Amino acid sequence: MATTSSRPLKIAAAAAAAGLALALLLVHEHALAHAGGVGFCTLSEFVNCERVATSRYSVVLGLPLALWGAFAYGLALVLALAGLRGGRPHATWPAGLLFLLGGVATAVAVVLAFVSEFRVGALCLLCAASWVASAAIFAASISRPYGTPDGHTD
Repeated sequence: MATTSSRPLKIAAAAAAAGLALALLLVHEHALAHAGGVGFCTLSEFVNCERVATSRYSVVLGLPLALWGAFAYGLALVLALAGLRGGRPHATWPAGLLFLLGGVATAVAVVLAFVSEFRVGALCLLCAASWVASAAIFAASISRPYGTPDGHTD
């Protein structure tokens, strides 16, 4: 029997950790922009994190969108790390949950890219990096090989 590869879960965990770090940095940038400060990623009229952070699209249900992202990336990190440890309850766990979370996050990223370009008229480089992290989680979840709970394929 061949051992299943843990590489997709390691990639998902690394992407989730990077996404979490980016999201927390974006929460800081959001607070800084609303306090009148200028963040480090405001480089031009178009590449302008401050403009994105102060747009009406940067808050959902009273919280900065980046805080919602931090929650999602944290959840993805926990799922990926749980999948890397032994004793999984089911052969495909947590691949399905990572697929769902990564798919939703990637869909949201596509919508946010369009909003950024066509509604706000500015690009946040940190946001774009976060979108890549979402896509990496989704891609890793698609490539996750299925095996038995003991880590072997049939």
